[in-house]
Amino acid sequence: MATPRGYGPRHLVWHPRGRLLLSCGELHGSATLWRRAGAAGGGGGGGGGDGGALLVQCGAEVSIAGCDQSGELAAAAAAFPSALRLSSDGQFAYAATRGRDTVAVLAVEGAETGTPSLRALQRLSAGDAAFPRDLWVGSRWLVVGGQHGGGLRVWARDPESGRLSGESAPLASAAPFGAPVCFLAV
Repeated sequence: MATPRGYGPRHLVWHPRGRLLLSCGELHGSATLWRRAGAAGGGGGGGGGDGGALLVQCGAEVSIAGCDQSGELAAAAAAFPSALRLSSDGQFAYAATRGRDTVAVLAVEGAETGTPSLRALQRLSAGDAAFPRDLWVGSRWLVVGGQHGGGLRVWARDPESGRLSGESAPLASAAPFGAPVCFLAV
């Protein structure tokens, strides 16, 4: 897997089918989709004109630091992707970006047809979850934790479209959250 200079791989997430890998570049502010080298739809490692790489890029990069409805790649200045998660069905990716304090929603398209790509769907403010560090994606909810200020925000998530409700709400708790930087399922 050869990333562009200045990409700064931050997170890697395997698609549920195991043939695709999604990465986010902490220094580049973008998400990139990769496939196993060999056959066009996945397959073995190396060979096939892939220069010996085990993973090769497929499709265009999509900005998560400043993605908009057009999916144009925005400048990554002062934007540092910090977390990347997939929905359980692999149809949607969610990325948190520190600096701009946003959550991006991406569609993962063509994973079953052998022509995978990413498409920007939505970018929302993380609200008081300043400097968002981690995300938890459930079937109907998304939670983001902000390292600065100890905020946790929750959005309703539409499992069909992947979109998040326009307004997030604080996650109520009798105890302070401190600086949430990692979610673990228990």
